[in-house]
Amino acid sequence: MHYSKLIMGGFLIWLLFFAGTMPETKKWDFWKERDGVKVYTRLNTGSKVKELKMETTYKGSLSSFVAVLQDLSSYDRWVYGNKSTKMVD
Repeated sequence: MHYSKLIMGGFLIWLLFFAGTMPETKKWDFWKERDGVKVYTRLNTGSKVKELKMETTYKGSLSSFVAVLQDLSSYDRWVYGNKSTKMVD
């Protein structure tokens, strides 16, 4: 179990570090902002489904953020449309 936490932590650090440097093929269009959450949309090439991107800022530590992601039993309270959650080893 310790190994999976190490992998998840490494992935999160990689994601946070490189998320702003990835080239984007299409520009995101600002849609709205409410309660400090900015919502952007764009059309997905080859699909009728719109992509959504949401940005917000939270005060807290990286360890508290990781703890929230690892609390699988709480996902149904804050992940929209979540039907089931499981850890993949």
